[in-house]
Amino acid sequence: MVKALFDVAEESYALIRNDDGIILMKIEEDEDGQYLLPVDSHEISEALLDAYEIAVQSLLENDNKQN
Repeated sequence: MVKALFDVAEESYALIRNDDGIILMKIEEDEDGQYLLPVDSHEISEALLDAYEIAVQSLLENDNKQN
């Protein structure tokens, strides 16, 4: 299941949940379609996962304020 999509510096990434946990994949596209590839940069992985965590936390806090 896709949990989130990110566009950063003209690159696209998908955060995917499966039975083994959550993984971050890079989305590549060519004339034949789209492909998911492993993210080969630990710094990019950490930055995107941190951004996702901040965004989810913010949404939860805003939802709690409205209720």
